Amino acid sequence: MKGPVMRKGVMAAVALACILAVSAAAAFMILSEDEGDIAADNEAVAVSLIYDLSGGEYGRATGYLSVDMTPKLPAGGIGALWEEQTGGLGDFQSVERLDPVTEGGAAALDLYCAFEGGGKKVRMAFDGCRVSGISFEGYDQDIFDKIPDGLREVDVKVNAGGKWELSGKITTNAAVRNDVAVIIVHGSGAHDMDLTLYENKVYQDLSWRLAGYGIDVLRYDKRTYVYKSASYVDPARATVVEEVMDDAVAAAELMRGLGYERVFLIGHSLGGLLAPAIVREGGGLFNGFVSLAGSPRTLSEIQADQVLASATPEESLLFSIYVAMELAKLGQLDEWTEPELLSGTVFGYPAYYVKDMVSRDAGEIALSLDVPMLFLQGGKDFQVYPDKDFGRWKEILDGKEGAEFKLYSGLNHLFMVSQGPDAGTMDEYRLKGHVSPEVVRDIAEFLSR
Repeated sequence: MKGPVMRKGVMAAVALACILAVSAAAAFMILSEDEGDIAADNEAVAVSLIYDLSGGEYGRATGYLSVDMTPKLPAGGIGALWEEQTGGLGDFQSVERLDPVTEGGAAALDLYCAFEGGGKKVRMAFDGCRVSGISFEGYDQDIFDKIPDGLREVDVKVNAGGKWELSGKITTNAAVRNDVAVIIVHGSGAHDMDLTLYENKVYQDLSWRLAGYGIDVLRYDKRTYVYKSASYVDPARATVVEEVMDDAVAAAELMRGLGYERVFLIGHSLGGLLAPAIVREGGGLFNGFVSLAGSPRTLSEIQADQVLASATPEESLLFSIYVAMELAKLGQLDEWTEPELLSGTVFGYPAYYVKDMVSRDAGEIALSLDVPMLFLQGGKDFQVYPDKDFGRWKEILDGKEGAEFKLYSGLNHLFMVSQGPDAGTMDEYRLKGHVSPEVVRDIAEFLSR
């Protein structure tokens, strides 16, 4: 979900502490003893270590290592090892993928690091909160951009033969006939079926990885990507029903018609906000849903926070006045005449569109549904907020049977590793990445019950 104003944010400094003293060059952070939090802290440490090494900050990088590891390093320490392994690969670009694994029964992480001239998989083992082992192995940088062996894709049409026919693909495991299918529903904006952002193809990536678990996935071009302003019967009276909801229901009808016994919705961002309403509108077509970075708040409330977060100290007062004025409009929409709704705006969106949006209370609808639901959120998401949005889902649905929640502390709005000097801004998405394998595994487990 994008607000009208975006600014470069400040990347939070990652630090390390484990009660033991570390080098004065190392930064510090207090780590939780909770197993899930420690795993998240290890991911933050691993990504920070890679960036320190790639930036030549070898003294600080040494502070992340366990006492036992340091003597095992070659002369010159961790910096010499890094240069030996990556020196001929050119400039470091990004951590494409981070995969939790085990080594000798202990927690470890595989970081697929993209360089200008090749790829290196860096495996880090951990002893508590310290890196206790590190190894390097080359990998083909194109491996994640090729459809995995054993999968195939079938071209289909949503709304086939209708006014708003949309191209789509069903990704399926050629060796398995699965009765479970999922439909990916877009967020805001006009996007293709893959959600192509710079070098990233977020929905293609998600589809391929889920199909690897034997779950068939339908993704399709968003109506506004194909038809633009002609996406609506009356563009002046555009609503999310035509933009998103009708096509999602049509996609479910398509999958039911193909014989799938269980059909789930995966809604991302705006699609996650609308997921409960789409499931209700489907009238039994959907067996449940997954909300990826969705929210029970209104789009305008989210935009208000995005605008305020983007303000510089000098702009803070001006932006606060603007936000107050726009939120005041939100509370008055029921009193506006149709001409006012057709000519007015709220945070840059047509007032008619906004009034239709706020007519559906996502939280109340979710409470009314008797289907399993999974809410996932990236902790580094700067578009939808872990506290105000994900936290609000948990408050509303507290104690509801079938509602599950999980927060991934190091992931952004695309459920990729948040990283780089532009982390916390839209420019972060320029870095090539892939959907977290942990997220995919959690979704697959949920869908397979």
